[in-house]
Amino acid sequence: MLKGNDDGLFISSVACSHELWALIMDAGTTLSLQTWELSQQFLPKNWIVEQWEEGYYISCLAGSGTGSSLVVMSKGTPYTQQSYKVRASRPQRAEGCR
Repeated sequence: MLKGNDDGLFISSVACSHELWALIMDAGTTLSLQTWELSQQFLPKNWIVEQWEEGYYISCLAGSGTGSSLVVMSKGTPYTQQSYKVRASRPQRAEGCR
């Protein structure tokens, strides 16, 4: 548990640079519960699927240059269904995106 959780704050954004991890925590969210996993595996599939089965949804994530990732999953999100795909190449720009 993080100190911010004791104060009613929830993780709303994460980033990583040079193996330094940053967490932004906010009080003004609809979130009610959170769980997170810092894994040496990029997007740990089994853990994510287990959390989906418990009613959590991915609310933010970040990866590092070494392939590890921090995945935050939350309850109280507006999401009703999720999926993800990991690709080795950069995705093409979606039509209409600038």
